[in-house]
Amino acid sequence: MTAKTTLQDFYRSPKLYIQLPSGGEFYDEDVIDWPETNELPVLAMSPKDDLIVRNPDALLNGDAVVRLVKSCIPCIKQPENIIAPDMELILVAIRAASEKDGMLTIEHTCEKCEHEMAFEIDLTVAVTDFESIAELSEFSLSNGLTIAVRPANYLFSIQTAKAMVEQANLLGKITDENYINQEDERIKNIGKAFDTMAQFNYDVLLNSIRYVAIPDTEEKVDDRGEIAEFINNVDSKIGKEIEKVVGDINNGGINKVHKAACEECEEEFEVPIDFDPVSFFLTS
Repeated sequence: MTAKTTLQDFYRSPKLYIQLPSGGEFYDEDVIDWPETNELPVLAMSPKDDLIVRNPDALLNGDAVVRLVKSCIPCIKQPENIIAPDMELILVAIRAASEKDGMLTIEHTCEKCEHEMAFEIDLTVAVTDFESIAELSEFSLSNGLTIAVRPANYLFSIQTAKAMVEQANLLGKITDENYINQEDERIKNIGKAFDTMAQFNYDVLLNSIRYVAIPDTEEKVDDRGEIAEFINNVDSKIGKEIEKVVGDINNGGINKVHKAACEECEEEFEVPIDFDPVSFFLTS
């Protein structure tokens, strides 16, 4: 074994190597500098990184996430261009590399017998348990068109989610008590809140479409304006098909459900795993 003789010999080294749900399909070489193994080395967080992720506001606006990924996975040159399903797995991998035992504790109360229990999930195993989204990138619609989609950019998705939460909170405040003798104003504000949330969903849908291919031709429409016009004028049935396609690819990636059985009554259950960056890192 070679002796360590300088401080550089004690710098961080990769703790694990990961593949991505996308397989890198949606990136060029400016975004990720892929090793020959097609596996990305993951370093543990530095003391500075650990301080960064303690700031919930920075996590919510994405700034902390971008800096964290640049520090812990240097092969990713442009974290701001990483799609949401890939970023979810990346953040889990960074926590797995940084935790002493790489475990996530989940608490659950059995709905059948009300027994309270806690169980652990090995994050180093969790990063290998994902659905590939590469094959979800192209679908045929019932009207003969083929639509190609990509997951939403991670920063766009968390900013949209943040705005949706703000609108939901606003709806909660629009109560009769706050608008006594102002029924028209209350209804008006409720309508505005719902319109805003609908616009956010529309933006996610539009930003997830890469192109629409016309049958029996080689024509692939990728102009954003034309695609927007298409979405605005298509039958609602086709619109719902597109929404499902976009939802499937955006919700793909790392497995977010843990299956287990109650320790007391042996009732089987599923528990959702929250990989939201704020709750995920602030509870680590």
